Amino acid sequence: MAGVSDQGLGAALSGPGGRTFREVDNWAQVPDGWSFCDVPGVSVGPDDRVYVLTRGNCPRSEDHPIIVFEPDGTFVRSFGEGLIMFAHAIAVGVDGLLYCVDVSGHRVRVFTPRGELVRTIAGSVSPSDTGYTTDFRTILRGAGPFNQPTKMVSAANGDLFASDGYGNARVHHFTPMGELRASWGEPGDRPGAFNIPHSVLVLPDERILVCDRENNRIQVFDLDGRFLTEWPDLARPDDVCVDDAGNVYVAELGERAALFPFMPRPYRKDRPAGVSVLDLEGRLRTRWGDDSAGIQFAAPHGIAVDSHGNLYVVEVREAAGADRSEWRKAVRKLARLA
Repeated sequence: MAGVSDQGLGAALSGPGGRTFREVDNWAQVPDGWSFCDVPGVSVGPDDRVYVLTRGNCPRSEDHPIIVFEPDGTFVRSFGEGLIMFAHAIAVGVDGLLYCVDVSGHRVRVFTPRGELVRTIAGSVSPSDTGYTTDFRTILRGAGPFNQPTKMVSAANGDLFASDGYGNARVHHFTPMGELRASWGEPGDRPGAFNIPHSVLVLPDERILVCDRENNRIQVFDLDGRFLTEWPDLARPDDVCVDDAGNVYVAELGERAALFPFMPRPYRKDRPAGVSVLDLEGRLRTRWGDDSAGIQFAAPHGIAVDSHGNLYVVEVREAAGADRSEWRKAVRKLARLA
């Protein structure tokens, strides 16, 4: 863990299978004058470089949407300036390219790791016609890509899957070049329906996990969009990743912050923001983020794991109303010690 001893470690977190984690204090070493407000997305490349998708400086005097770090937090570069209206999620594909979702632009920007724009994936109608007006309750029907998409990832064969999103209630299946193959999903809470499909992940066994955020669950599908099962008892799941040991990490926004105006505070069960760790069948192994766990979160929005099992959690802290002195924790590394 190069550089960890110099930066300090937080409280120990007990993980699955005897794994232990500690937060690395002030891990992200940004250039002078840069800071974080809301950081919605994070992904890790095959070389363990970390790609962070941000919504700009605080105050937003400059735009640095994609920032690259070495595993020890050293700044490498930034790119994407002027190309993303409102950042939402980032994923490294099996082709090594970066799939960056622009929720307000209703599109996905595809970059090389050095920042060259390769292509833009968008629908024929922007935004697509779902009947959406103000929030997910106003969506009348599922439609084509995109209406405020949320994430795009790749399967092992290079095919792409996108969750869509705040203004739609669908998952879309694309070719590796971004040509639409199929879509599924409608608004609602029955199996196969969505209230904000907020993230998507293709597992090595080709099951597809979809964070169905406002239904407080992850739904599981096959590659053809057939519903398999659901994993309930989650607190507004925002993002999901899996490590090489089959541990599934879920970033949960919780029910206290980043709520729609129509949601009472606290919302539903008053569950705090946090990270839940599941097995590959959706069974709970542990949870971090309650008052006894030694770490608290404001609004986890993205999560990723590297080849050594280190976790990266990013948060939309400004949107959650967190104190400005705590905005630096919008990018957090949980280093695996054992």
